Amino acid sequence: VSPMQVSSLKTFFVGSNLRPDRALLRLILNKAVHWNYLNFNLIKKMSMFRELPKERILTEGEIARLVAHAEGDLKYMILIALNTGMRRGEIFHLKTSLINLREGFLTIEAITSKTRRTRDIELNDSLMDLFGKLLPERRQTQTEKWI
Repeated sequence: VSPMQVSSLKTFFVGSNLRPDRALLRLILNKAVHWNYLNFNLIKKMSMFRELPKERILTEGEIARLVAHAEGDLKYMILIALNTGMRRGEIFHLKTSLINLREGFLTIEAITSKTRRTRDIELNDSLMDLFGKLLPERRQTQTEKWI
C-alpha cells in the first residue's frame, strides 16, 4: 500500500459519513503496521479528510407549512428567525425594550451576541406588522422578555 493509494481513497470517502470511515481506515493501517505488513501508518503523512458541511435550505413550501403548524411563541420565534437571521440565543434574550418600532430596528445586546458586539437589525414590513400587534400586548402585561 503506497501513500498514493491511500490518497486515492479520498475520493471514495467524500460525501459519506467520514468519522467512522476514517477511524476504520486508521485502525486497519495501525494493525498492518503492528503485523509488519507496513513499516509505518501511511495515513499519518496525509492530511485528514475534511468533512463537507451539510447545509439545507428550506423551500418556500416547507417554510409555509412550518409557520402554519407552529403556535404561540414558537410561531413568533420562527418568524423572527426567518426574517432577521437571528440565532436562537439572541431570540431567547430579546426584550421588548430592544425593539424600536419608530425607527424600524431591533438591537441585539453584546452579551447575547455570538460576536460579543451590539448590533442593530432593520425590521422588514412583516416584522413591523408582527411587533406592531404584539408589543402593546407585551407592554400591557409588563413582560420585558419577548419569549
